[in-house]
Amino acid sequence: NDNQYGSLVTRKEWGAVEPKKPSSDLKVIPPQIVIVANTNGPTCATQSECREIVRNIQISVMSRGASDVPFNFLVGGDCNIYEGVGWNKTGNHTILFNDKSIGLAFIGSFMTSSPAQAQVDAGLAWLEQGVELNNLAPEYVVFVQKQVTPYESPGVLMIPFIKRWKHWSANVSITDVI
Repeated sequence: NDNQYGSLVTRKEWGAVEPKKPSSDLKVIPPQIVIVANTNGPTCATQSECREIVRNIQISVMSRGASDVPFNFLVGGDCNIYEGVGWNKTGNHTILFNDKSIGLAFIGSFMTSSPAQAQVDAGLAWLEQGVELNNLAPEYVVFVQKQVTPYESPGVLMIPFIKRWKHWSANVSITDVI
């Protein structure tokens, strides 16, 4: 595996429960927009810690009425990618963008501590592989959640890392949301 991420940890591997209802397909396939978020909670350094956090996120949001994990994928501090609703499916992460974007969440809050460069690189490598597999448009654009919501996500100390990605865009236009 010459990728810059560990491996994909499937829903079965992290112990997902069945969603209340299956996620619908994205309106645009392959999607052209990626929204980068944080999970706004603890970080994790090992696969067992990360699996537990992802399970807890699913349990928490479902207890509040959501049908499943809000994100398409999550990136652990262990540099593994955790399958959320997956490619080509509608998440529940960012109003106006859910049905036309991939929600990529970094596990942690990144408000008081910076992410490890390896974790950031793992997320980017996963997106680049998505392009290679035709799961993401080659000309995709990246927005941080803070650009399109009132939230501080993906965290003040994560945002500078994402702004260095070549696909990051400072410009959110109305055509991105309609």
